[in-house]
Amino acid sequence: METDLVLVECFSDESRCLLTANCNLKGVFAHALEAFLAALDKVPLTQVLSPSQRQLLHVLTRVA
Repeated sequence: METDLVLVECFSDESRCLLTANCNLKGVFAHALEAFLAALDKVPLTQVLSPSQRQLLHVLTRVA
């Protein structure tokens, strides 16, 4: 799973954006990211994999 989902600079701890203190876009982007991740959560990985990719995933999970 991805751990760095910084969509825009102001999401970063190291943001240097001068507008961050008065900007409303950060909330909009945060809501959009939540909606994006929620949509992905509804789709099983097997639905987006080809049959050969599913077979490989099955083999890899048995080995791990």
